[in-house]
Amino acid sequence: GNKLREKLNADEKSKLALLPKLVKLYGEEGLPPEARYFQALTLLRPHLTWQAAYPPAQPRKQLAVAEQQLAQRREQSGYPLPRLLNPV
Repeated sequence: GNKLREKLNADEKSKLALLPKLVKLYGEEGLPPEARYFQALTLLRPHLTWQAAYPPAQPRKQLAVAEQQLAQRREQSGYPLPRLLNPV
């Protein structure tokens, strides 16, 4: 009822501390959606890892243009430069 709504409006630490009591009182199926969300989050949190975003992959056409530019530099410099694309 009303007490449950008040508790669910508390801060996150309070909600997490209240979760075991709610599960005992209402059972997993009787939990309100927000309490179920916090329960899932507490179960998953130790297994989640966050990584930095990867830069977007360059389209093949841009790589081909870069390969051509490197080939021109190779010819001009006389030094071997790395290849970007594997020969197909």
